[in-house]
Amino acid sequence: MRFVIHPRLSSRLLRLCLSPTQLKIVCSKVAGRDLNAGETSIIGAIAGGFTGIVTTPLDVLKTRLMTQGSTGRYSSLVDATLTIAREEGLGAFMRGWQPRLIWISMGGFVFFPVLEASKKVRLGRMVL
Repeated sequence: MRFVIHPRLSSRLLRLCLSPTQLKIVCSKVAGRDLNAGETSIIGAIAGGFTGIVTTPLDVLKTRLMTQGSTGRYSSLVDATLTIAREEGLGAFMRGWQPRLIWISMGGFVFFPVLEASKKVRLGRMVL
């Protein structure tokens, strides 16, 4: 599923976004030094967890649309949104947020420091 956003709005949204890199830059400035791998892992987990929670409603909609099979319960994304809200309440859009938070946070905890270390190796600033 791909969402197209107007370029001006997209750049504004990206500036508001909590990305691991932006969070790392802020934390590095506050600490006055480069962050170690453990600190980078924590940042990756926080950013991943935030992303997981924020995108849960979209994931719920995607999953409902994909698993409806031939029943054709929902005719479109808007129909699915309105039907779920009407029949199950707004809380239904956050169903499953806990395992999603844990799963994506763990991914960020591992992925982000590996990404940062590989960038340092690529730039020749880290010796293995």
